[in-house]
Amino acid sequence: MRPPPCVRRVQKGGAPALAPDALAMLSRAAAASAAGLGVADLGLPQRGRFRVARARQLAVYLLHTAFGGSLSQCSRVYARDRATVRHACAVIEGARDDPRVEAAVTRLSAALCDQRDMLLTLIDQFSQASTSPSQGPCVMTTKQKAKKPKARASAAPPDDHAPDRAMLHLLTALCEARAHGARNDLDGAGIVVFAPRKGVTVACSRAPVSAAEALVARGLAQWEDAACARDLRATPVGRAFLRRAEAPPQAEPFLAQHARLAMRALETGAAPVLLDDAESPLAWLARRKDKDGRPFLAPAQIEAGERFRRDATQAQILQRVTANWEAPMGSSQRGAVVADVAMDARRRLSRACEAVGPELAGLVTDVCAYLKRLETVESERGWPARSGKVVLKIALGRLAQHYGLGDVATGPRAHATRHWGAEDYRPRL
Repeated sequence: MRPPPCVRRVQKGGAPALAPDALAMLSRAAAASAAGLGVADLGLPQRGRFRVARARQLAVYLLHTAFGGSLSQCSRVYARDRATVRHACAVIEGARDDPRVEAAVTRLSAALCDQRDMLLTLIDQFSQASTSPSQGPCVMTTKQKAKKPKARASAAPPDDHAPDRAMLHLLTALCEARAHGARNDLDGAGIVVFAPRKGVTVACSRAPVSAAEALVARGLAQWEDAACARDLRATPVGRAFLRRAEAPPQAEPFLAQHARLAMRALETGAAPVLLDDAESPLAWLARRKDKDGRPFLAPAQIEAGERFRRDATQAQILQRVTANWEAPMGSSQRGAVVADVAMDARRRLSRACEAVGPELAGLVTDVCAYLKRLETVESERGWPARSGKVVLKIALGRLAQHYGLGDVATGPRAHATRHWGAEDYRPRL
């Protein structure tokens, strides 16, 4: 006898799981009870009154967040468009800014998960006590689940590296900002990772249960509520492991764990080298946004600061922390020999400081050459807090203008062709 649609076994271990309609019924009943309405009012095809529509939005949100259903699954269960489901989740997510709504939704989600767990416990005990399909008509036994067509017996063996890839994929998703994983109760396929996207919490990744178990066993992730297996989150050990795993081949894993390493070309046409993006204060400012959502520093300003840093390094004006082994051992003027490259760099630095001005030249030298933090520069000069980045932006703008760098190309569209000649052409004298 086939089991009713409210209960079904979907996991490999034979553990029962509630059907999507049953989970939708639980969320609909909880939202209707919280709004003081009837359950039938939330199942009507029309929108209804504002109170009914808001309660239906809460039911969709609970099905999406508490039970791990995707937007597409929620749209199929509630017979609504996917955009409507997304709008409903956005409305409830925005309402949770109110502390009272946040507390109420949190308690309601916890109560729904407890009710689901109690139902699954009762169903599991009932299925274990059943000795035949006729004695347990509400569950599907393990033997019935194990029956498969003989054609599937010749399936290819699983790949040994698949769990490792799935584990790394799940850990990468969990390490996003404000991301957490939950068990997918709609289809029992595994773990669903939720993360905020443009103000809406959406399912951004999926992984099998074995990947989550492997992460928890190795200490890379943990369940916040271990008894009910809720909210899978990455641990600090897992974040460090991910940084080591994503390190470039040229870098040491331990160095990649504590630095932001990337392959970049210092000059046009040069071979890329391994750099630490977090070493320069300009890298932090480059990731900042203004109130309009645009980058705080323009690409021309960042390139001007990096060019000033390269000239300062070649000019050999920075203090050494080790011995100088470049000069010959027998030289009587050890350390006083300056190469032509360093002299040219010092001339370029002198012209750049004159273009920026004496008031801002010291700031550019401290930040771009000596890599001082803006907080340190503000403390040394007695400036107000968070004023150094504004002054630095002005200084970098002057420096970019001196180097001839700009965000928009200027000049004539094309030049007149002076002469066309063959490869062996020689002008007349």
